[in-house]
Amino acid sequence: MISIGSYNTLTVTSVQPKEYLLDGGNQDISLPRYEQKKALKVGEKITVFIYNDQKGSLKATTHKPYAQVGQFAVLTVKDVLDFGAFLDWGIQKDLFLPTKHQKREYEAGEFALVRLILDHEQEGVLGTTFIEDYISYEPVDLEVGSRVEMLIIGESKLGANVIVNDRYRGIIFRSDTSQPLVRGERIPGYVKQIREDGKLDCSLKPIGFIPALQENQQIILQSLEDHGGVLHLHDKSSADEVRNELHMSKKQFKAAIGSLYREKRIRILKDHIEKA
Repeated sequence: MISIGSYNTLTVTSVQPKEYLLDGGNQDISLPRYEQKKALKVGEKITVFIYNDQKGSLKATTHKPYAQVGQFAVLTVKDVLDFGAFLDWGIQKDLFLPTKHQKREYEAGEFALVRLILDHEQEGVLGTTFIEDYISYEPVDLEVGSRVEMLIIGESKLGANVIVNDRYRGIIFRSDTSQPLVRGERIPGYVKQIREDGKLDCSLKPIGFIPALQENQQIILQSLEDHGGVLHLHDKSSADEVRNELHMSKKQFKAAIGSLYREKRIRILKDHIEKA
């Protein structure tokens, strides 16, 4: 059964001059040939995103949309008509946001926080801005330290507001932010605290000294690898230099290079560190 608005692995049934036809059960689904650099053969399987091109007509794409059904997304409004708005979805077709699914009116160029859903016939993908209908305040599947995916939805005086695992509301406080956060970006993070109201305080770094230390070690080792084994930072570098290069505090940096030095994985010299 085809899952509309999601990824499906389908079999090529026919090769046409401008398209591949994929087995969609009761209908063939078109995949434009120009999207595939490597030629496909009949019987070969391919993973594609399926969307409704027109009512009752499905299309496949190998391009990656900004979100799929069951996810939230921050999308740019491209056009506004009397009956709804059209949002940039990252694929050839725009995402339709019907007027009845808008909490307020939008203008072209604005950002809209939407949840992607199927229409009442389960045949087309829509957006809705009534996001509270899809938010839970009972994160029973999470605990402090859980690794999560966060969607940046906006800023407040306290920090960045996020939606966690496409289910929960959360925040990353400014004091826990060491890198620029872009609205609409999806990033990994960790649960720092679960509040009584069911909202989450989140962090970009693992919770607890040992996990955080290990992650910072890996960041430094990867940066050394990227810079030919030499990194022009040391224990006397300024906090800004460390933060700009590695997105961590100077205290975290000193703890990490100290442990790497004791493990004989790096050498600490006067004006730089290098792989041992």
